[in-house]
Amino acid sequence: EEHELILYTEYPFPSPQGTTLRADGALIDRVRLVHGWWEAKDEKDNLEREIELKISKGYPTDNIIFEDTSTAILIQNGQQVLRCTLSNPEQLQRLLTCFFEYEIPIVEQFRHAKEKFAQEIPKVAAALTDLLAIAHQDNQEFQDQSLEFLRLCQKSMGDNITIHQIDEMLIQHILTDQIFRAVFPDSRLQTDNHVAVAIGNLERLFFRKQTRHTLLKRLEPYFAAIRHAAAATVNHQEKQDFLKQVYEDFYTAYNPKDADKLGVVYTPKEAVRFIIEGCDWLTQIHFNKHLSDPGLDILDPCMGTGTFIVDLIDYWRGDKKALKAKFATEVHANEISILPYYIACLNVEQAYYEITEQWQEFTGACLLNTLHNWWFEPNYIPQQNNNAGIQGDMFGSVTAENRERIQRQNERKIPVILGNPPYNANQRNENDDNKNEPAPEVDRRIKDTYVAASTAQKTKLYDPYVRFFRWASDRIGDYGVVSFITNRSYLDSRQADGFRKTVVNEFQEIWIVDLMSDVRKNPKISGTKHNIFGIQTGVAIVFLVRTHKLMSSSNGTVYYLNLDDFLPALEKRRWLRYHTLSKLSRKGEFTRITPGPNGEWLNQPHEDWSTWLPVASREVKNGKHAEAIFKLYSLGVLTSRDDWVYGRSVSEVQVKTDYFVKFYESERRRLRKYLTTDFNVDSHVKRDIKWTTELTSLLAKNKKLSYKPIYIRRSQYRPFVNIYLYYDKIIIHRPSQQPHIFTIENQNNQNLAIGISGIPH
Repeated sequence: EEHELILYTEYPFPSPQGTTLRADGALIDRVRLVHGWWEAKDEKDNLEREIELKISKGYPTDNIIFEDTSTAILIQNGQQVLRCTLSNPEQLQRLLTCFFEYEIPIVEQFRHAKEKFAQEIPKVAAALTDLLAIAHQDNQEFQDQSLEFLRLCQKSMGDNITIHQIDEMLIQHILTDQIFRAVFPDSRLQTDNHVAVAIGNLERLFFRKQTRHTLLKRLEPYFAAIRHAAAATVNHQEKQDFLKQVYEDFYTAYNPKDADKLGVVYTPKEAVRFIIEGCDWLTQIHFNKHLSDPGLDILDPCMGTGTFIVDLIDYWRGDKKALKAKFATEVHANEISILPYYIACLNVEQAYYEITEQWQEFTGACLLNTLHNWWFEPNYIPQQNNNAGIQGDMFGSVTAENRERIQRQNERKIPVILGNPPYNANQRNENDDNKNEPAPEVDRRIKDTYVAASTAQKTKLYDPYVRFFRWASDRIGDYGVVSFITNRSYLDSRQADGFRKTVVNEFQEIWIVDLMSDVRKNPKISGTKHNIFGIQTGVAIVFLVRTHKLMSSSNGTVYYLNLDDFLPALEKRRWLRYHTLSKLSRKGEFTRITPGPNGEWLNQPHEDWSTWLPVASREVKNGKHAEAIFKLYSLGVLTSRDDWVYGRSVSEVQVKTDYFVKFYESERRRLRKYLTTDFNVDSHVKRDIKWTTELTSLLAKNKKLSYKPIYIRRSQYRPFVNIYLYYDKIIIHRPSQQPHIFTIENQNNQNLAIGISGIPH
């Protein structure tokens, strides 16, 4: 764990003669680089002679241990450096320490290249951004093409897509093209994939007066290291794993905000196969069909790098006829971000080729914002100003081919939806300006269902994974299976009570495998050691089964199984590998849960508190006939810009907010002649301050903002810390009901309040 390496047994590697050899063991890191080798011989063998034989065949000599159960020999850089008797602990420890601490040249080169890449990538991206700004002004052909591309992207990914994001797509394409070619040199993606061709054409217009070599030469050490490391991968699985890790490293270095927002962490293959096998079993027992049977379309609504679709292909490798038929028309996947879309197409098409020996473009892949796509519903009419980006053109597209793919997908009945949707309810820092994208249609459905059934505060019911649950529940129609691996908080959080109440109404069966590992609930564990994703958020796998139309009463059956919270991540992955949903069910491993009256699944209370007089209630707050101790309650102020409006002194707050207001006014004056109801303010303002919907709305109306010192008040911050706040309802973004408790205009307001930290139950 200290070195973050994995021992891979029977590890394949290419010999100098071009054949494939297998070492008994190899220590590999997250990008599949080998740090050391291990070869075991029988105690009856002549160890020295066996070493000579293996080396003559092409076995590596950079850092390898040969042992025969009694003696171990360490060879590094072609030289024998240590020999020890395995029964001698001190000698063995010395040998292993030397083995683990040695850094072979390719690993050292990759580490240096990665460090240099992290330093250089912002500079190269900035240079490309500057060149693009010039091209948008001086290159009319490029400008026309990029605006057309923007228009098409807005139709499939939402009106909130800006020209800056188009530039981002182009930059990512330029920076990663060499990586793709290095890992999959024979791929036809760049020549045959319609999106890659469209962006490639845009790139050629952009580079009319520039050369790639001049711009990218600072990144060449990294590209060279990638090519060298990729050459050591033998089969498609290794190439896919390698590309996933490189993608994660690249995205984290290049755009950490999107890495956080989009959830750039790939799904462990053990969890993927568990979900696929579980769906196969459930469709068999409920619908008398295997996943491979015709008439059972499958969709991954957020395919990322294609992990689920690749494993589906592998799952069907024993029936090539069924694989070809399913792949042609009944497997679908959507992705909103260009870089993972490319990688997914590469991975999926290569996996299909390796099994069938026939190359076939993955025509089920759509560049599409799934949460904005509701055209599968009969007579669907978009809500006004919903930013769905599809108004006026039923099937938006980035290319004509993409348009046709979206249309084909929407015309199909899709009873199986599976995947790993992103989950990040809130940005880590409000001042990062990194909120999740709006999704008005699905949020309306959440409000009408999960929120309507809830008795709790709803601030996090619009987490992306909850949105995907809502969308998928509607998409499968009258029957089907939805299976996701997601944040587990919906299982027991107060805020998800309406979600739990709703799904037992909408589905006949709910199967849950709780992988636990929520570090915030159990500080004795760590995300790195105990969570299969290496994150701090607990995760769970769920299967939602609908066998007929929605039920009129809550009678869905909930089956629950949880793993030991302290079980290490590797053991949890091993558990998933050796268990299936069907076997666990037959063995009676699941507990059948009867939901509590308030939607509880886990930790159901033994006392009935419903007869007690509430401290406060929504019904009383809304003026309905009910009783509570207090009529008014409120969340604290939600500023969305804490760094701008809080400070430890009056003078600190004064300086920050005065600058904030002056900058707003300068932007209002700069854009004043453009301000209309149709003008997209958000895509044109400078980002020197933190913008929110209220502030951009104020700007769109050409409203003035003025700084008033009397708005600076004493405030408790996260609680028990007394600091100063600029208390103005415009800059604060969401004052909630606080102005009714502590008025904004009355500086001497002396009202009293009771503050409750955390979630009241």
